[in-house]
Amino acid sequence: MLPKNLLFIILTLGICSIALSQTPENPDNGQNIQPSTEPAPDSANVSDTISLTEADYRLFGERMLASGKYMSKTYNAYSIVPGTWKWMGQKMEEGDAFSAILGVIILPFDLAFTRLYGGFVGAYNTGRAGDQFISASRILPSQTASLMETSGKNLKTARTFGVFGNAAFYGGLTLALVQLYGNSSEDEAASRPKPIAGLGAMALGYCLKLVSVQYTGSAGSGLHKLSASFPAIELSGAIGEAGKELRDYRSYSYWGTALMGAGIGILSASKKDDSLATFGLATAVVGWVIASPVAAYNIKNVAAKLQEAGDRMMHWKE
Repeated sequence: MLPKNLLFIILTLGICSIALSQTPENPDNGQNIQPSTEPAPDSANVSDTISLTEADYRLFGERMLASGKYMSKTYNAYSIVPGTWKWMGQKMEEGDAFSAILGVIILPFDLAFTRLYGGFVGAYNTGRAGDQFISASRILPSQTASLMETSGKNLKTARTFGVFGNAAFYGGLTLALVQLYGNSSEDEAASRPKPIAGLGAMALGYCLKLVSVQYTGSAGSGLHKLSASFPAIELSGAIGEAGKELRDYRSYSYWGTALMGAGIGILSASKKDDSLATFGLATAVVGWVIASPVAAYNIKNVAAKLQEAGDRMMHWKE
């Protein structure tokens, strides 16, 4: 019989696969967006696709600048470092080993709270960037406005799944800890049931986070398509690169999560095999690095590219 932890991992991956398979590349939130009957523009006539006044370019640029600022806040939230970690570093430099040891005890709680806070704030600011996209879509012609509007709606949907996923994951973590350590009696501890509900909530929360990542990547696909509609490579390049960075964020998140799941599965199956357990732990750590700091760095690049596009449009003249 498979270990219970491995069964949970398999169940989690199965639920995530089903959820993601039901999530289209460009979800339209229930609205049917009719495809354009006109041929797609090529490099020779792309300048005829969008024709905006100087005032429109300025308005559009303002929206891009604002969306870039919100994505920058998203990156800051996802990459936030616990204050206890910085405090420990300062104490070590001062030679205060006792305080550093105390910090080791506090650090796990500070890390959990920091990630909880960062998850909510990051998802919120992603949705605010989506609001700017929707506002910008009203400036564009109808055929191209749908791409920008859909990208904005995708980011707002990503916010919804991100918030609920964060709440479910950390709610499940709290429930699991209470079930494991809530009673001090040794007799009660021996007969205490496994934290099935808490682990299940954590698995659900992680699945919802992955669905949020899927919608974020879909928003990037919309931006990449939209970039072909602008009349100058100076404008289209930055928008297209922002879309590519959002799709890379999705890819790194998926690959990192897959490696973490594989690593945890190997750990669960290793039993007394130290070399196998070491390999599983290393795989899980590498997966976390890819899914967290590496993927978050793509969000930083998205913010920079959106701000670059906004700055250029603010000073663009046809």
